[in-house]
Amino acid sequence: MRALARLRRDNLEFQTGDHFFYNDWDQYQSRGVLLFSRSNANRFSLVALNFTNTDQTVRFTFPKAGAFQEMLHGQDNFQAAAGQEQWLTVPSNYGRIWTA
Repeated sequence: MRALARLRRDNLEFQTGDHFFYNDWDQYQSRGVLLFSRSNANRFSLVALNFTNTDQTVRFTFPKAGAFQEMLHGQDNFQAAAGQEQWLTVPSNYGRIWTA
């Protein structure tokens, strides 16, 4: 909880700005995965949550380019171009937050 509170405090896109829910049953919800993004000016964050007992790997097309850093543990960092499809692995009963 402290890490999540710190992320909210230190990243403006989690306080104000745009949010978007990726409502794709076949791609995400049918696999127990919930994806949404928050953005503000040049910042973009993707939150991926896995509600199942197994790791899930899903495709996601990033709308913005950047060096994406995983904010909870610093693992699974990558570079993505705008419109580039990326495979994301979300651990079971857990989540990931990538920010560029």
